[in-house]
Amino acid sequence: MSLLQDYEEARKKIGSKKYDAINVYIEEICPTQKRNEYKQELKKINYLEINEWEKEKKKLEQKYGIIYLDDILYNEEGWKKFEKWYENYQKKCKSNITHKVINGYNIYKDGTWCEITKNGQHIFDGNVDINMTLEQIYQEIKKEVVFSINGKEILSYDFLNEFAGEREATIKQLAEENKCNEEDIKVTMRKPNLDEKILKVKFVGIDNWDRPVYKDEKGTIYKDTNLGVGEMDLHTSSNNNFYGEPDMPIKENTKIEIVENFTRNKKGREAR
Repeated sequence: MSLLQDYEEARKKIGSKKYDAINVYIEEICPTQKRNEYKQELKKINYLEINEWEKEKKKLEQKYGIIYLDDILYNEEGWKKFEKWYENYQKKCKSNITHKVINGYNIYKDGTWCEITKNGQHIFDGNVDINMTLEQIYQEIKKEVVFSINGKEILSYDFLNEFAGEREATIKQLAEENKCNEEDIKVTMRKPNLDEKILKVKFVGIDNWDRPVYKDEKGTIYKDTNLGVGEMDLHTSSNNNFYGEPDMPIKENTKIEIVENFTRNKKGREAR
């Protein structure tokens, strides 16, 4: 069994919440700044022979209080220290439990632990900064990677689901499609405006009055009373019927997002 498989087995055995708390524990004992200082010192002894290097490395680890995941998972004394810390950590977290629903996202935060669902589907679970508000967490999980040329947006996708190498591959593809240099493709991050509601809709057809018809994730029918010309003016449909008359307009401060389906969507490519 590989080291990664060992860690995955440990995660299953003790549970994701407790396993992820180990990172919080390590950060408290040995903050990132100390680890960076340790790494810099370690570079300075690279010239030593292996036996001497091991001795000096051990001294540096003691100096900076360096601990590793193995020192906790596979060391009895290390595990006991973590268990004691975790008991106090849980007590502290209980006083920081918060919950809120934002634009359909059910956000639950227990100390540094956070779980997010939407319509019963898992969106995210893991550790977040203990000082983050639920609104800030929402903005982070809804953050988008935006690609543009000369200030004009040509594509965007969800940052949460971005996989390794996707951004570089997307830049290369967009450069080829737009016949420009990769350097011309600018990448920025966009967070949602909390005052703005997002309505995702899918085009489902044209009614008998030439009005484009859309449907949202919940099956609600909307009609564009501008007949697809210029800015959309969406209204619900009477009796939620495809051929019904336009009824109530959507609320102000609502951003309309047209998708091909209601899973993760790369926006903008169909517009080119």
